[in-house]
Amino acid sequence: MEVPKDSYGERKDFDVKYAYKALGILAPLAIVVMYTEGMLIPSLVKIEDDFSVNAAQVSWVLTVYLLTGSVMNQLLENWEIFMVRKGF
Repeated sequence: MEVPKDSYGERKDFDVKYAYKALGILAPLAIVVMYTEGMLIPSLVKIEDDFSVNAAQVSWVLTVYLLTGSVMNQLLENWEIFMVRKGF
């Protein structure tokens, strides 16, 4: 089987160290999803009762949580690109 070539025509071998680094970054995503489903969503009712707000207002907690995760994802991606270019 032939090793795929990149856009410059050079051979590119599979880097196992890079795969382990990617696994270390991506594996916690499953934990975050389980946290959201197992801890945050069931606690919305308790948050609603404790702060005396209605369901429409407390739903913003999940929205803000997911938006923060999306923005942080982009920031960390840009930071990773910066660090790779720096040679770290």
